[in-house]
Amino acid sequence: MQAIIRRPATASRPAHARHLLSAIAIAVGLGSIASVAQAQAPANACGQATTILENAYPGARPSPDKRSYVLGDRLLMMPSDSSDIPAMVCKVWPAQEKLLLVAVPRMDGKAPLEQDRIGDLDVLVVDRSSLKVQQRVTLPGAMSDDAIQIQKLEFDTARYVVAPGVQAFGIRTTLNGASRANPFNEVTLTLLASTASADGKPGPLRVVLDKLSVERMSGEWDTNCAGDFTQRKSVLAMTKEQHEGFFDIRISQSSERSTAVLTGKGQGDCKETTEKAVKTQETLRYDGKQYVVPAKLKSL
Repeated sequence: MQAIIRRPATASRPAHARHLLSAIAIAVGLGSIASVAQAQAPANACGQATTILENAYPGARPSPDKRSYVLGDRLLMMPSDSSDIPAMVCKVWPAQEKLLLVAVPRMDGKAPLEQDRIGDLDVLVVDRSSLKVQQRVTLPGAMSDDAIQIQKLEFDTARYVVAPGVQAFGIRTTLNGASRANPFNEVTLTLLASTASADGKPGPLRVVLDKLSVERMSGEWDTNCAGDFTQRKSVLAMTKEQHEGFFDIRISQSSERSTAVLTGKGQGDCKETTEKAVKTQETLRYDGKQYVVPAKLKSL
């Protein structure tokens, strides 16, 4: 089975290029692939957000608008149904069902929350019974954006076995460009894991793969018909080869180019041509600290 990543609708995308934002299939595992259906968290995974935040940040206090907790000059964002502001997300970790994965945007209270935002992302591993934090790490600047805005955060709990006995989990970040004439969408993947120390005790939670671009669509058009668009989609698979004790990650890519031209004055006179997909492969190897990501696969 394949784990299907569903894509949100994008207002700035021209109608004739919508097929370029099809779902990414990410296959992971050593000889087997985990299904997202098996990794679904309860809908109320963040149902005890208040208790989680109060346990994780003892000095924090609720903001007057109830959208966040205030900690010094930072805002700890509560869960929200709105895609316009950063929001806390939670998911039960299927690999360790007693644990809850939590991502808390920690935003600069002096900067706007609607655009040109400034903020970090705190990633917490929480015991589901006590709601106490077991592990945590801060991703500096992970919630800062500008014209290319962070639209969505999601936990990816597919079977990322990055080393013998080490299961990682991912955070997928959806980015969306504001320009209608130059549409841009990207999904990035960051993997985090905890490896055992020399004495066998769990080590600190840390990033092992940083901001890999797993899908990207970009283009330029006249906002009517004529334009040129490209999309790259990726499939990830863990391999049996190792470097520095971590399994290599094979990335199979499919890149497409689509062009459109106006052939007349009627509504149906926009002709689109899609070139045959170009397929390539890359291998990510661990260098002792992180997987090395080629420049062309790094997030913009």
